[in-house]
Amino acid sequence: MKEINKYRDCLCMLSNEYKEAEVEAEKKDAVCVGLINQKPGKMESFNKTALFVRVSGDKTGMVYLQDLEKDPGEVLREAYENSNYVTTARREAFQKQAEDNFCDDSTLEHTETVILYNKAKELSHEVGKLSDQFSYIEVKLTETIQEYGIVNSYGVDKSCKKKYYEASINLTCCEPVHRSMVKEITKDCLDDIRTELFLEEIREWLDLPVMTGRLTKNDVPAVLHGTVVCNILLTAWQMFAGPEYLSRGSAFSGLLGKKIGSELVNLVDCQNCEGYGYQKDFDCEGTKTKNTYVIKNGRMNGLLHNLDSAGKMGELATGNAGRDVNLISDQTQIRVIPTNFCLEAGDKTQEQLLSMLDEGIYIYESYDMFHSLNIASGDFAIPCKGIVYSKGRPTGVVEGITMSGNMKELLLSIEAIGSRMDSVSMVMSKSFQVLAPGIYVNNLHVTG
Repeated sequence: MKEINKYRDCLCMLSNEYKEAEVEAEKKDAVCVGLINQKPGKMESFNKTALFVRVSGDKTGMVYLQDLEKDPGEVLREAYENSNYVTTARREAFQKQAEDNFCDDSTLEHTETVILYNKAKELSHEVGKLSDQFSYIEVKLTETIQEYGIVNSYGVDKSCKKKYYEASINLTCCEPVHRSMVKEITKDCLDDIRTELFLEEIREWLDLPVMTGRLTKNDVPAVLHGTVVCNILLTAWQMFAGPEYLSRGSAFSGLLGKKIGSELVNLVDCQNCEGYGYQKDFDCEGTKTKNTYVIKNGRMNGLLHNLDSAGKMGELATGNAGRDVNLISDQTQIRVIPTNFCLEAGDKTQEQLLSMLDEGIYIYESYDMFHSLNIASGDFAIPCKGIVYSKGRPTGVVEGITMSGNMKELLLSIEAIGSRMDSVSMVMSKSFQVLAPGIYVNNLHVTG
């Protein structure tokens, strides 16, 4: 990776006061096209390259920069001097295993804009044919080329390039009532962005009842739509992060190897999921990535680790070191983050899940995914919308309701899992995504 090439000589001949050093580069080059109500919108582009430089004396200092022309020696000196302001009285962990080095010299170019527009136009056209009720149809298609690399004084030297696609459709209907939906998918191949991946779910949304229902019971069986499960996982993944587990900051701390969910539950972080857009070969510390099951057949099976948390537990790092978790976090700090955090699919169609509801509720939309779940206690209270079922039939929509409970109880109450996957990517930063099918639970507390 050319952005770190000029640092290699410096890392081979470190000053005596430097005990170890590392340079990591992350580059994103994205092009986004879109249509609103069948009319082309403005093309947008984004290009950002960032360097993260760490140097250790007795402690580890850091420099974050986008000035790629700055003298490498000066950058290393600045990082070293910044260690004077670090409160942690020890050096950070560095990757010392250089056996699996590789450099990706492939060339990735952006697809011609007209081809991207034609794909977006095809999606917009096919969706528009489904109904004359749409007052707003927005289609966005983004192609991202991501390049990342790392080199350090222990001989680690890796780089990789990936291309992936994100497609989203935002719909609004004004008749017979005002309502809206958003559906997004990510793929690693443009040809895999197919209209049928959207149409089934949009048809189901159009067929949802619009008459107002009434909530008569507070504790009922429920079906949760895949996107509702995804919104839970956008926060819940932290309960399976090594640092939270170690600090007793997770409701599952101390429960490794214990049953914490239904036997149907398999929860895995997939670093290289075939077909999905978000993929990594190594993390920001240079650790080779792998798939990590945090729940296997209902039992807590493992944790997501960076080098620091893995070392404290005497385990191997899982390739989950990362930065840029959200917009308010310190983007230079190495954390534990997932890549494709996934509740594995079951064997039930959406129709079969809903047929299990006799007296219950179908939660098809939820909100405020970041402030509704306490990872330390597992308690959640999530604003949502639902459809009340009575005698196996939908009777009406209920809004302004809240589903609440505890993650332990929710996982244990799962009796069926759907076969269709939904996905939601981390808002704004797009640093990871969660994936989940719909689920049937034997009891859910709902108020409103």
